[in-house]
Amino acid sequence: PAFNDQLKSAHNKMMYDWSVKQRNVILITGHTHQPVFASLTYLERIYRKLGVAQKTANRAEIDKLEEELKTRIRKGDMPPDFTTYKPNYFNTGCCCFDDGDITGIEIANGNIRLIKWEYNKEGIPKRIVLEEISLETFLTVAL
Repeated sequence: PAFNDQLKSAHNKMMYDWSVKQRNVILITGHTHQPVFASLTYLERIYRKLGVAQKTANRAEIDKLEEELKTRIRKGDMPPDFTTYKPNYFNTGCCCFDDGDITGIEIANGNIRLIKWEYNKEGIPKRIVLEEISLETFLTVAL
């Protein structure tokens, strides 16, 4: 899946489809090079954030998100329908992207997080929290 976007998406869909049919299951997998947090990929999260920004008429946020989408989608691609997703599937993403960045799922201090380690120009790693939710809140929504 690392070099094939369609295969990444197909793999994540199969994992999600299996997990959603289970009772009281949260599935954490890894290594498709496409991180998933609470059943949404980063691209799907951008679309979700764009919808919120459009509802609140937040022009600065709309412009920022639309600009980011330009770099991530092909012309003519339609946004996915993720409104009915059950948030029970996670994928760590990748142990090492081409630029040396690493993504992973972290469970600590009562939270579950999608994290990214990236390197600055001096080669020093920096931990960034991309997504986060408390386990208590998550469990009331997911199960």
